[in-house]
Amino acid sequence: MNIFEVTFVLLNGAITVLLGVLILYFIIIKKHERHIFYFAWAFGFIAYGIEILFRNYVGGLFLTIIGTVMYSLLALGAWGLSTRHILAVFPVVVFLGFIWLIGNLPMEVASAFFFGFITIGIMYKRAVFGKDLDKLVFGWSLLLIANIVLWGQWSLDIFAIAAKVILFLGILDEEFALIAEKARVKAQVYPPITAGAKKEGGITLAIPTLELSNGKEVRWMEAKVQEDVKQGIDTYIFAFQDVPSHNDLRKIKWIDPEKVFIFLFSSSAKISKEEFTVFRMDITEIGATLSGVVKNYFPSNNGCVIILTDISLLIHSFNTNDVFSMLLEKMGSLREAGVTIYMFLHPEAHNDPSIYALFRGISDSVIKL
Repeated sequence: MNIFEVTFVLLNGAITVLLGVLILYFIIIKKHERHIFYFAWAFGFIAYGIEILFRNYVGGLFLTIIGTVMYSLLALGAWGLSTRHILAVFPVVVFLGFIWLIGNLPMEVASAFFFGFITIGIMYKRAVFGKDLDKLVFGWSLLLIANIVLWGQWSLDIFAIAAKVILFLGILDEEFALIAEKARVKAQVYPPITAGAKKEGGITLAIPTLELSNGKEVRWMEAKVQEDVKQGIDTYIFAFQDVPSHNDLRKIKWIDPEKVFIFLFSSSAKISKEEFTVFRMDITEIGATLSGVVKNYFPSNNGCVIILTDISLLIHSFNTNDVFSMLLEKMGSLREAGVTIYMFLHPEAHNDPSIYALFRGISDSVIKL
């Protein structure tokens, strides 16, 4: 290899290691959670980079070991979004790693098995989750094609660098990461929640504590939705002015796309997303949408759960009387249809203490988060 080719090989290896280190850095600063999905890709990239950097300078045993580690980690990254998936694919990863390690198959054949297994995992998730995985799919496809078509040519490293950067961006894209299997609650004790299905509906007032962050409110909603899904109850989330974030709403939606429905009322967002529907931020439109949902469950009395993410924000955006009247007018139909509304109210956000008393008066119960 001439100096020109060596430079691109070293650059490819160094960038690959750097991308793995960056994923670890984002985990450390808590931009991404400590999950096997991220750790597998991070250490897989690091092992991949080390293999590239040393492949022309060390013996076959080292390359065999580092190759086994690299492919095993990348396979777990491709498949491992949940404990169930990890347990399912782990025996396959061990088997493929054993084949690679003992060297009974040519390197090209063993690599094809691993690349094929990883590709199947990525394409499976693309089929399930849709376009949110496009960057991941495109990056991996470019890397796969480059390794097949350009193997042995110096231009391979240039295309591989570009492919890995795209793949890296796809891995860090929170719009898809963990969306389907993530709905797990970490060592949190949540208030008991009563389902509204097949019972008389009504309103439950949810009061977050002062120190409760928006992230914990989101996790409370995830826990509520998870419980509803287990009981076969439909859940509708009415989110106002893009709060919580679109990423958080998307993750909640993918707990069970067929049972969870997201309605976003916004004065800025215009285009409906695949995962949720966007409406104008208008009190009349909110009331009409609420009536439409309740009507779907009457007179069957099958019921559903509706979560209004922030009544305080509605009060500030419109006025107390309009929001109160909207809810009061729906009370009879809520009870008849077996629909339960959980609405978040922040008493500290209002100078008038009577606002809490007003909404407490039409609520069947109050829970403090």
